[in-house]
Amino acid sequence: MCSRKTLIRALVAAAALAGGSAGAAQAAGPITIVQQLVALARANKVPVVGVTELVPPGMTFQRWMLSEINDTEKALAGPNS
Repeated sequence: MCSRKTLIRALVAAAALAGGSAGAAQAAGPITIVQQLVALARANKVPVVGVTELVPPGMTFQRWMLSEINDTEKALAGPNS
C-alpha cells in the first residue's frame, strides 16, 4: 500500500501532466492514466471526486462550482458524514 502522502503527490503530478486535456488521456488506450490513479486511490481508501471542465447543461456557473465544492467537502469529511 502507498502512503496517503505519496498517493496525493502522484495524483497531483498526474493532473499536472494531463494538463486538463481529457482527449489526450483517453487516446492513450482503454485504461487511461486517470482510471489507473482512481483505482489506486480507491484501493488505498483515498476519496475520489469526479470534476468537470465545463458547466453542465442546465446549471449556472455558481451552482456548478458550489456542487463541485460540496462534493469535495463530503469526500474529505469521510464515509460516515
